[in-house]
Amino acid sequence: MTIVQMVYFNTACQYMNLTKAAEKLHISQPALSSVIKQIESECGVQLFRHRANSISITDEGIVLQQEIQPILERYQHLERLLLAGKLDRNYVQIGLSPFRGNSVLPDIAAAFQKRHPDIQLIITEGGTSYLFDNLDLNKFDLIITSRKAGFSEEDWNQSSLYGHIRLKDLYMVLAVSTANPLSQKDVVTWDDILQQQMILLDHTYTQKSMIASLMAEDGYSLPKNIYYANQVHTIIRFIEKNAGVGFLPMDIVKENPAMKGLLFPRSELHSIFLIWRKDRHLFHSAKHFLEVAQELYR
Repeated sequence: MTIVQMVYFNTACQYMNLTKAAEKLHISQPALSSVIKQIESECGVQLFRHRANSISITDEGIVLQQEIQPILERYQHLERLLLAGKLDRNYVQIGLSPFRGNSVLPDIAAAFQKRHPDIQLIITEGGTSYLFDNLDLNKFDLIITSRKAGFSEEDWNQSSLYGHIRLKDLYMVLAVSTANPLSQKDVVTWDDILQQQMILLDHTYTQKSMIASLMAEDGYSLPKNIYYANQVHTIIRFIEKNAGVGFLPMDIVKENPAMKGLLFPRSELHSIFLIWRKDRHLFHSAKHFLEVAQELYR
């Protein structure tokens, strides 16, 4: 069945009168009747019952109209895009690691909105492995996180699969409340940390395994009594109230006068990347986002 046939059939359903439907379509009534017969022949069922001055739709006709309605709506949407010269997506799907990306995305988003107010940013938060899995499944246009697990820095920079922009390097620190006695220090040991109530991101993020690995290198292990949260904001609130200590990027800690960041054993720089798949089509909306990010973090 062609789009034209769908339009003719749907118009007949709207008017329940072939003469009026034909006038709306700017064709003759016999021509419309002929199209309806062709559709009925193709479907193998009767779609209308014919009366002297009107028609009524059969059960089969109702089913057909329900099925073609969304098709016609999408077709009309496409026509509007073509007429407006906007045959492109007006949104960008971004996957964000809140543990790292919160220090860069707000600045990029603010600059992007000023330049492209008609393009919507659809942001989904998640752990690094979740973000890469969904980027690979084409559910994200771009992701903001660290490099993929298992990639050395050399392999990452030479990857034929992933393109990236290095946005920022930041230190991960132990964040404590300014009311915590540890805030009098600048550097802490694992023994200092183990005397505190820790709060970490839950199993959907890589933070727990990262901290556990660092502690294991020095012969320590994570305690059993740890609070877990699935939002960075929750961790920040616990630290502010001195209800726990947590590991946060130094950028986040510096912006909060109620917290202090302390270097801990094996503290190191972590890079934040804006990442995409090289083998996938990037829509203009995503390319515009890349351009803004490159300008801000050149």
